[in-house]
Amino acid sequence: MIKLFTDIDLDGLGCGIIAKLAFGENADVVYCSYRILNQRVEAFIENPDHDHDEMYITDLAVNESVEKKLDKRFRVGRHVRMLDHHVTALHFNEYNWGMVKTEYDSGKKTCATSLFYDYFIEHQLLERSKGLEEFIDLVRQYDTWEWQANNNVTAKRLNDLFYILSREEI
Repeated sequence: MIKLFTDIDLDGLGCGIIAKLAFGENADVVYCSYRILNQRVEAFIENPDHDHDEMYITDLAVNESVEKKLDKRFRVGRHVRMLDHHVTALHFNEYNWGMVKTEYDSGKKTCATSLFYDYFIEHQLLERSKGLEEFIDLVRQYDTWEWQANNNVTAKRLNDLFYILSREEI
């Protein structure tokens, strides 16, 4: 089983979509706010039934206590991978299982969805898709506020649609 803990915003939803495209029904996506992330991650890693599951965390950062437990999990050979784009999470780059990147070499800002997609492409877990890449770039533009500078209302509309649907609990 693949377990993904991700944020409850559009960027987190994008990560969930990528996980489902790559792993199908084997992907269990948990959308979390910062308020409940640590509790859910800790419960997952402390359950021996999940020792062989792959674990991803995107667009969120755990607290120091859970960070140490994740590192212990990784050091005993269990899967942990965290991908984020927030400056406040840069210290996770000190771990082999962490990858925090705020911008690409081109200077464009990243988002968790774009980093997750790049990771999956690099590790051959997904094949490139022009349509998916267009969606990912809209998510990235919205999440980084680039849409305002470019006046890209399509990115704003995508987020508005997500917001409406998430409130409907579809």
